[in-house]
Amino acid sequence: MRIGVDTGGTFTDFVAIGDDGRVRTHKVPSTPDAPERAILQGLSDLGIEAAAVVHGSTVATNAVLEGKGARTVFVTSHGFGDTLTIGRQARARLYDLQPPAVVPPVPAELCVETGGRVTPQRTTLEPLGDEALAALRARVAALDPEAVAVSLLFSFVDDTHERRIEAALADLAFVSRSSTVLPEVREYERGIATWLNARLGPLMGGYLGRLEAALPGTRLAVMQSSGGTIAAAHAARHTVRLLLSGPAGGVMGAALLGRLAGYERLLAFDMGGTSTDVTLVDGAPRLTSEGRVAGYPVAVPMVDLHTIGAGGGSIAWRDAGGALQVGPQSAGAMAQALRVISVERGEDPRDFVLFPFGGAGGLHVCALAEKLGIRRALFPANAGVLSALGMLAAPRARNLSRTLPGALADVDRTMVAQAFDALSAQGRDDLAAEGVAPKAVTVVHSADLRYCGQSYTLEVPWSDEAAAAFEALHETRYGHALPLPVELVNLRVRVEAPAEQPRLPTVGGAGEKRRGPQAVVTADATLWIAEGWEAERDALGNWMLQRP
Repeated sequence: MRIGVDTGGTFTDFVAIGDDGRVRTHKVPSTPDAPERAILQGLSDLGIEAAAVVHGSTVATNAVLEGKGARTVFVTSHGFGDTLTIGRQARARLYDLQPPAVVPPVPAELCVETGGRVTPQRTTLEPLGDEALAALRARVAALDPEAVAVSLLFSFVDDTHERRIEAALADLAFVSRSSTVLPEVREYERGIATWLNARLGPLMGGYLGRLEAALPGTRLAVMQSSGGTIAAAHAARHTVRLLLSGPAGGVMGAALLGRLAGYERLLAFDMGGTSTDVTLVDGAPRLTSEGRVAGYPVAVPMVDLHTIGAGGGSIAWRDAGGALQVGPQSAGAMAQALRVISVERGEDPRDFVLFPFGGAGGLHVCALAEKLGIRRALFPANAGVLSALGMLAAPRARNLSRTLPGALADVDRTMVAQAFDALSAQGRDDLAAEGVAPKAVTVVHSADLRYCGQSYTLEVPWSDEAAAAFEALHETRYGHALPLPVELVNLRVRVEAPAEQPRLPTVGGAGEKRRGPQAVVTADATLWIAEGWEAERDALGNWMLQRP
């Protein structure tokens, strides 16, 4: 028995698939104070005692949104203790002359500076001797932290000093070091990712430990923000990679059902009661390393989502005469979000099939399609529990990276190959520790490139044609290419082992047609077929909508 579990703010969703291919779905009210209670209740309701469970958790996400987490000390190089406080000095409101004060991520008293600074050329600029290391340990111990985040300058070039600090502090608290969490350039983003990973690690570790203890005989995995799973036993060390755990499941579910229905290019939106996530699927989910959660940059790979605070619960109101009105009042805002994820990425939304899911997605699909000029939409079977279903389609995966800057034309290809080999070996070892057979593993190499003088990068597959691929993508994304040299910034490796894909059963009623206006009510969602639209049911229970 394989079970996908998606913990949401209101409901916890379950999709269970047995060896016979039978699909069972279930919902129970979530228990935010102890999310494992809802999971145990749902498994009990389904009569399941042991299984392979893939879980999309909101524990880490909610902790960030609510400002909760472990008491964390931030250890960095001398002179850089206020890195996380200064940030990028970007204003939320550019012309506000009196912006409200922002509470720094780490209080000044928990920022500890130390030696061990190296240059980009791997030369030690400031040593870290045994006495200095002992003094650092004593100072951290006096602060009595639950977690420690270690982020030294240029540790992605040489992490010797970070490793020594980790070893010296390991018995005091949960320790995260930047050379493991995000070994890339950009001090602020690397520091934030390391701090979040440290701050949330004990919280996530405690939660998953309780859940595993309550589910003896169950193989538990957790969904990562990048659309791959990780064994629960290793998840707490990679908590910053779990912040979009639930939404990533929905994106994988959209890719699965779209592919089974014969549609690879989807403009998908997940509408709940108060918010909506939108994303673009082009054969596979698109990833970004420029995501943000609760205002913090989270530079680890995650599904490229755009979220707005408008959902199915935002559309009922009383007019000036006191009459109750119900209609797609939020459609203008979900349409704008869909344009952000498509038009602003250089894509024409009319080239995609609109794919609604979530409890309220089907109610607004026709109105959104009309606003975007889209003539086809696919309303999936099990739309209300799609995130839980998608978790069963997710591969076991690792995303690894390393900064290796330089002019692309002059890069040492042997050095690049060696770096890729090292990252690939690390990913293979990680999956082997989860019981994955070596022959089941696939490895994909890519690189972050930019024009000389730019700050931001674009990720392209690594090959001899990487520069041409970058320039083509730059022109698609921004409408122009530049006559400038191309620079290499980061190397990226995705190592994955595909999951057994759910064998969804066929259903009766294939070929049934409906014409709007009318509603189609399913067990977990409702589809509104607007006037002028036609819908036809396929063998899997999906409804294909078209506007003649």
